[in-house]
Amino acid sequence: NSLFFLGVFSLLSAIYSLSGTNILKLFVTNNYLRNVFAFIPLSLIPLSLCIMISKHTKAKYRKGLNIAIHLLFLNFIIQSLLTCFHIFDFRFMLPASHITILMCIIILIYTLIRSWNDQTKSSRTFLFCILPIIIGAFIDIIIYYRNTSFYWGIFFQTGVLFFITIQFFYVINAFWDNYILSIQSNMYKKMAFTDSLTNLNNRAAFEIKIEEINNNLNSYSSI
Repeated sequence: NSLFFLGVFSLLSAIYSLSGTNILKLFVTNNYLRNVFAFIPLSLIPLSLCIMISKHTKAKYRKGLNIAIHLLFLNFIIQSLLTCFHIFDFRFMLPASHITILMCIIILIYTLIRSWNDQTKSSRTFLFCILPIIIGAFIDIIIYYRNTSFYWGIFFQTGVLFFITIQFFYVINAFWDNYILSIQSNMYKKMAFTDSLTNLNNRAAFEIKIEEINNNLNSYSSI
């Protein structure tokens, strides 16, 4: 689940970052569609982030996170419906998205502080990697309302790059550890069920096979 939401978060972040460049104009000539590519990821990125944090937080600390998740989901649904029915456009509802995101940032920081001492080492590492994203998003929102013409979202994108890089190495390391464990497991299994002198199955393997046959007698009715 964590890997799935990490992938969703990375994809949405990539689309959002791409929407702020001229590259998207080469593929999407319609201004309205480019706005959709910008604002939909903006609404969904915090949602996937909150879900990932919720996965790494104990149940007793999730109340605030659940509120944040519902707020973000409600904001996305309402804005999508208003845009589909041509009542409002995403651009005019951007302040509402920013207010929702700021509220969620406050909830996230409060949850992180409150649950920090009760987290495992791996969860602390994950939550620490998320801090640059939260801080970067907060700084970018402030810059946007101070000087819109020079807004690039660079702090948020830097935080995302840092987070994804650390998570990439963490996932690679986790897969490597699992690979080593699988090799060790196969080796121990061979040692447990094989006679070292003859290299044949031993009594323990025989007992397991007999039990398997007894539990599936219908499969052996021809013998």
